[in-house]
Amino acid sequence: MAREDLHFRLRIPEEIKARIEQAASLNERSMTAEIISRLQWTLGPADEEFQELQGKLEESTDQVRELTWKVGFLEKDIALRREQLREEIQKGEVLRGDLAKEAGRGEAFKSAIEIMARAMEWSNGAASREILEVIEKLQPDQHGEK
Repeated sequence: MAREDLHFRLRIPEEIKARIEQAASLNERSMTAEIISRLQWTLGPADEEFQELQGKLEESTDQVRELTWKVGFLEKDIALRREQLREEIQKGEVLRGDLAKEAGRGEAFKSAIEIMARAMEWSNGAASREILEVIEKLQPDQHGEK
């Protein structure tokens, strides 16, 4: 407290004085500082402080709006990317199935050639026409289907 501050006598009940002394002691300040602090809290901020706080509140509100917009944008972007990823996974599953089919056809074709080679050894070429027909049935046509 500066010496230029206003000095005046105040009559208060002894019980209130005791409470102020106790609060000042707990807050580690003088009774005068305790009374001034409580009056300032009760009266609220001065006009200049209020204007400053209101400006900060408006600034914070603008920041919250901007962040809310950004979060909404990011949520939409994530949803779109999630859908694109699902589509890519589905395409991958289809390709995996197609690859498995082709691998199975390749194995069947390889087995048919082996059978034909053995049959030619056994029959000296007599059953080759029948074997070739079986192989032709196993070969994929020009569109990749049996």
